[in-house]
Amino acid sequence: MSLLNILVTRPAKKKQCIVAWINHQKLEVLHMELTGKRFCMVSDKEQMLQILKFNNVPSIELVEPKNCLYPIIGRKFGHHNGKDLVIINTKEEALNEGFDYFTKLYAIETEYCLEINGLTVKNVQSAVGTQVVFNEAPIRTEAFGWNWQDEDIDSLAPEWVDIAIRALYVTGLTSGFVKMGLLSNETIMVIDINLATTPYKEQVQQATIPFTMGADIEFMLNCDNELIPASTFFSTEGEVGCDERQIEQDSGVYALAEIRPEKAETTVELVEHIKALITKASDLVPYGNVEFRSGSMPFSGYQCGGHIHFGIPQSVSLLRALDHYLAVPMAMVEEPRTAKLRRKTKHGGLGRYRVKPYGFEYLSLSSWIIDPQMATAILSLARLIATHHHELFSEFLFHPIVQRAYYQGNQVILKQFWGDIKSRLIKTTSFPKYEKELLFFFKAIETDYPYSESSDIRLNWGIQPPEQIYDRGRVILLPKKTRLKYDLKEGMLTNIRAGNRITSAKILPYPFSFRNSNIVQLSRELREELALPASWNPRLTSANGVLTLGPIIGILALRPFDRQTTYFNHLGRIALEKQMLIYVFEPKDIDWNRQMIKG
Repeated sequence: MSLLNILVTRPAKKKQCIVAWINHQKLEVLHMELTGKRFCMVSDKEQMLQILKFNNVPSIELVEPKNCLYPIIGRKFGHHNGKDLVIINTKEEALNEGFDYFTKLYAIETEYCLEINGLTVKNVQSAVGTQVVFNEAPIRTEAFGWNWQDEDIDSLAPEWVDIAIRALYVTGLTSGFVKMGLLSNETIMVIDINLATTPYKEQVQQATIPFTMGADIEFMLNCDNELIPASTFFSTEGEVGCDERQIEQDSGVYALAEIRPEKAETTVELVEHIKALITKASDLVPYGNVEFRSGSMPFSGYQCGGHIHFGIPQSVSLLRALDHYLAVPMAMVEEPRTAKLRRKTKHGGLGRYRVKPYGFEYLSLSSWIIDPQMATAILSLARLIATHHHELFSEFLFHPIVQRAYYQGNQVILKQFWGDIKSRLIKTTSFPKYEKELLFFFKAIETDYPYSESSDIRLNWGIQPPEQIYDRGRVILLPKKTRLKYDLKEGMLTNIRAGNRITSAKILPYPFSFRNSNIVQLSRELREELALPASWNPRLTSANGVLTLGPIIGILALRPFDRQTTYFNHLGRIALEKQMLIYVFEPKDIDWNRQMIKG
């Protein structure tokens, strides 16, 4: 199917869908060529802000006038040099004055305009007020009494430059002006993007053959469906180590493992290096019940990346080709539920890269070491794209339909573009060299490849872990605020009580406190020692050097419970809200010898 055929579905009555095939002649609005006359993303300011939001670029927020806080900014479609910007104070005014869309009103401390060519900032200016009408953004335009003065490019922090370059990139422009503002709380945001006043054409350079490729790939450790910090087994440095992300700031406890294979000039050699490091990592974790998991997000809140290192210079042409012909096809096989979460992070999403002394590092991909065939296919495709990026065009990469589907994990829409992507890859002169590896990837896209993030990648790579069992021991994991409240130190032993049982346990930081800072997690060994269910999140109190979990309430009753069932269910809901444990039992449920009750 041609790239110019897009499947559009709209909900209809009786849960049916109206399916329409839009042909080439009707795609003038959708067709977004990157050269010549084309639809320009930044000419539609509302759409531009939506695209920036998709790509996790900090920018002015669109608002709905029926349910927002006032005052807001009223805008009209098109670009009117700021003359269409009006402060709206009431809902009635917003709905009756004929505005097309609305944005939040911000007070900008400082505003800059960065002129960008390709992936480089050419010039920087700051806004200077002369006869200012309003001091709020986005009304800091010449129409409202503001002029621009030149600034030293080096005076801007690298974060500003990175945000501006990516903001321009994700709108599909090769050159243009990016306006950015600094709020009073030190937040940076993109205010506007406009076309360049002078034409710019990137000098596309073909890759010098051969070139080296390397990688750093992250994975996580799982034991009994609980996260084991990578720093439990690995040091931070070396070819097998830990990613820099810590469970808590300055805790020294690192969540993710990372392998750093030696660079190579061939895919086969690089894959051999990767397998050797997975084997080495397995030797350092000699336990059958500790699994190695990769993918986008093996544990919620911790994204895993598969960064590819290229020994050639970065360029807009190469970055677009990698996004269009590698990141988008990979999105067709990934687990969409976790992949779309990773794409919202600072390393996920389109156009993510870092300049390095050897060339650059492409960051957009998730951890692709699910199995050796997938890893080989991804690296082979990356090498082919880097070799032929000047031949591989990306007309639809920046269209709202494609970007929305990519960030929402909508594989149904993305696969409508696969036929065209595939045919262009096959036409390259290097395809026969990588045909075997790429046909596996093509088949994975076309046959719903089981991209399982819950499998142990060691087994997929033919590495058999030892049968030895890892025992975490009696461990209680507590968020930092809980440890501070009760003056508990990480690593210390303390006494834990639940009901009439008491034992000692080691205190460790809870790895998901950024998500919920009120969780108390017990290791399997500690739960079994205290005879507690795995699903209970206990309330914690401390007295006389003992941490007490509870309260725990047992209700003695005789089956059948009949009308009491409703009452017991009500108590259960209250107990869940209050972090209590309530259970119902009969006399026969008491084990007097073991001093336990089955409830």
